[in-house]
Amino acid sequence: MKRQLLNHVAGVRPETMATNLSAAEISFRVVKIYDGQIGEQVESDVTAHYTQASHNAPKRTALGIFIGTSNLWLGVISALLFHQVEPVVAIGVISYSVIAIATLRSKTSKRAAVVQVATTIPLYAAGYALAVIAVWYLFRR
Repeated sequence: MKRQLLNHVAGVRPETMATNLSAAEISFRVVKIYDGQIGEQVESDVTAHYTQASHNAPKRTALGIFIGTSNLWLGVISALLFHQVEPVVAIGVISYSVIAIATLRSKTSKRAAVVQVATTIPLYAAGYALAVIAVWYLFRR
């Protein structure tokens, strides 16, 4: 029975499942089963690990917003500092490269990281260009 259930929910993240069950007020238990040192099967209850809120969530949220909006605030800063296209483009390329390298190193799946980096190029470039053009337009007058 456990094996059938596992096959049906293999694509669901346990953290997401635990959060949804808790929100629906459905009682449940998360059990980790593994082979012990001498080959015996060991079960340990890890429900608390999956139901407790992370203490780093506010820090991760702030860091995510900071990095996610970096194209806008870096575009504004570079447009305020430089009035030629070349240094502004160089700053944009360097900043995106740093974010891309960090993404490639932090993801567990390299394939997923490459897809994410490739798909965010247009969005990052558009936000950066919008910020630069807006600042140049506002301060031209």
